[in-house]
Amino acid sequence: MKNLLFLIALLLSFKAYAGEATYKLTFKGNFDSVSHPVRNFPSNPHFSPPVVASHNGHFSMFQLGDKATPGVKNVAETGSPTKLLSELSDLQSGGIVKEFNRSRGLDGTESVSLEITISKEFPLISFITMIAPSPDWIIGVSGYSLVQDGEFIVKRTLPLYALDAGTDKGMRFTSRDMSLRKAEDIHLLIDVSGKSINKPFGILTLEKM
Repeated sequence: MKNLLFLIALLLSFKAYAGEATYKLTFKGNFDSVSHPVRNFPSNPHFSPPVVASHNGHFSMFQLGDKATPGVKNVAETGSPTKLLSELSDLQSGGIVKEFNRSRGLDGTESVSLEITISKEFPLISFITMIAPSPDWIIGVSGYSLVQDGEFIVKRTLPLYALDAGTDKGMRFTSRDMSLRKAEDIHLLIDVSGKSINKPFGILTLEKM
């Protein structure tokens, strides 16, 4: 009888968690003067502490053509994730975000890994980090689905191109703060110091554990 009850409990537990999957996210920076040979390249290229969240379709961390939220603005301009983490906590309480995580900051060509759990109800992930130093430039993904045809994706590798958060008008990595009177929409970063930027600043690998 005890064995039967244990089996029933095990089956119920499996059913409860069968719709979830944990992913390892590995971010590898590609931010150096060889990959991005522009004038006034900074002496200390690095990235702010990355933030990742799993969520449903009622949330967008950032989107081309939209204005940056206060949390994204803070990440883009200062590298601080505090305001964004507060926004994510509120969204988690509201049933929109499943969970979120952050990691340490890292040098321009360093790697860092962190984990996040998704589910069929919360199949999307968003990831963000600041290109630092910079006026307001970020890289990441927003609302990327890890469920395809009802199944969890096993592995994906995504190049991350620079985005301008539209909150500062500096055009060099080391430009002084020049806040815009009216925020612009988030858009692709086309050039730095007059030189075209056409290579990713990092690679994000998503792997089901």
